[in-house]
Amino acid sequence: MLQAIRDRASGLITGTIVVLISLSFALWGINSYFTGPGEAVLAESHDWEISRSEFARAYQRQLRQLQNMYGDAFRPELINEDLLKQQVLEALVTDALLNGHIAREGFAVSSSQLAQQIYEIPIFQVDGRFSSERYQQWVASQGYTTIGFEQELRQAIRREQFNGGIEATSMATGAELTTFLELQQERRDVVLVRIIGSYFEAQASISGEDVQTYFDENGDQFVTEERAQIDYVQLDPAEIAAEIELDEAMLRSRYQTEQQRFGAPERRRIRYLLLQESLGEEKAQAVFSQVDDALAQGRSFSEIVEGYLEDSDSNIEGGDLGWVVPGVLPAALDPVAFELNVGELGGPVMTEYGFHIVFVEQIDAPKTASFEDVRDELARAYRQELAQERIQDYAERLDAISFENPGSLQPVSDELALPIQRSDWIKRDFGTGIGADSAVREVVFSQELLELGVNSPMVTLDDGRLVVFRLAVHESPKPLPFERVADQVEQAVRQQRAQELMDATYDRLREALREGADPDSLSQDGVEVEALGWIGRAASDAVSPSIARAAFEIVAPKQGQTARLRVQLPDDQGIGIVIVRGVEAGDPDSVGAEAREALRAQLARSAAVAELDGYVRDLRARQDVQVYPDRL
Repeated sequence: MLQAIRDRASGLITGTIVVLISLSFALWGINSYFTGPGEAVLAESHDWEISRSEFARAYQRQLRQLQNMYGDAFRPELINEDLLKQQVLEALVTDALLNGHIAREGFAVSSSQLAQQIYEIPIFQVDGRFSSERYQQWVASQGYTTIGFEQELRQAIRREQFNGGIEATSMATGAELTTFLELQQERRDVVLVRIIGSYFEAQASISGEDVQTYFDENGDQFVTEERAQIDYVQLDPAEIAAEIELDEAMLRSRYQTEQQRFGAPERRRIRYLLLQESLGEEKAQAVFSQVDDALAQGRSFSEIVEGYLEDSDSNIEGGDLGWVVPGVLPAALDPVAFELNVGELGGPVMTEYGFHIVFVEQIDAPKTASFEDVRDELARAYRQELAQERIQDYAERLDAISFENPGSLQPVSDELALPIQRSDWIKRDFGTGIGADSAVREVVFSQELLELGVNSPMVTLDDGRLVVFRLAVHESPKPLPFERVADQVEQAVRQQRAQELMDATYDRLREALREGADPDSLSQDGVEVEALGWIGRAASDAVSPSIARAAFEIVAPKQGQTARLRVQLPDDQGIGIVIVRGVEAGDPDSVGAEAREALRAQLARSAAVAELDGYVRDLRARQDVQVYPDRL
């Protein structure tokens, strides 16, 4: 059982820290103060709601993650914005449901457990030991206070506890594994017929009249993009914090008060034996004496444990707990383990898990960073706290003055000494500077600003700045003259005609296949036939992923027959016909025992995900969740 505690800790931290690092949180966690009067609610239940600003921050984070994922290949215009917005909102609803349920069910993380998790995170360690300085630096670089980070980590651990309970009860049967392997190892004999787009574009015959007619009928496709510029004022928490003068005496006083935060507690490397309660106290005491005698004879504790594990049944467990800090072990065992010296044996101690015998292998004494080492962190936290107080006051005044003077930003500028700035051009789906924030773009093109000409509500940017703005310049879409877009129109007509020719060619080829034509006989001008041979589901250099997916989406044909599916060729190169001529079932016996167990675990995880989805649907049905997609 103690080994399970250790395994749980190491696995948990790996997943938790990756999640936390990948997220981008608003500076200092102050956004919740400033949602503005009357802010739209996008989803709600009886004990939670999701505001427009919360959604906007999550949406912006998702966009940044996509940018990081695709790098220079990222193209905003290819994003289905409506679909992405729905996905982000659904994810926020799921989080709210699960977090509320977890809290009600009493999942908890003690301060000692939280500290143990933090100490074991590799990114916070120097030479294999927790570094308070490294921890403070990383937390600050992510825009957190230590309190804010630890609150987020505590919530993530509770969520992992809940998910772990579901995973622990999920399983895959032998029959399910066999069926999965048969499908996974299946191979198909595939032929790909390509109807080449470039060939038919070259064959397409169009006239000047065709081009002009297309333009006259589709002029709304050839317009300038709508765009706008805004005037804005902003409150920047970083600037406010930088203006705060430091009180050295206050910093030293805080250091004395919070000294425990700036060090690492004592930790111990513990090895153990665990005897089931059914063996009884007498047996536990006898094992303790035997181990103590063996240690006195010079044998290592690890060697002694291995002997017990080899000679006994499942009533005895043992191993290495790794490094632990006070408060992590069961309550009865913790004081015993931390009273021992290096090389000493403790126990047997009875807990809910059985009789414990523990051995202290190493001890790291507690360490506390000096004031000089943590002065910058103290100063940063001091400035943050005072800045939060000031920013709340400023924000309330900013919001009130702007609301009372909806026709101008000048009163705000005069009262709060904030300069009025002009943005670059902003489009509905793209902007730079302040326009890069999706929450800003959403408000810029709202009915209130476009038609009423009023100041915006206060908007919290993803980096923590608070802004109020108004429309300065707005350019509606305007039709472009034919002369400026003639080449684009001609290309559109050519592609339309080419598509008509390809569709006609496809119809002829499909009819020929219905009548039993050999796929190899379909080659002609503009049509290529390639026998891909026997392919599997796994990706390969020889077959594009989209073609391989299509081949395995087709219902397996009967013996001696073929089955086909029309697809769009990669990069819009034309139309493809994927033809399956034969199917060969996979052989589960060809997969080794180790790989089979890995796949069984994968199937169990998939079952856990499905079970969690069902759990969320049930919570949603019982809590009367209201979602308002029309407000996106």
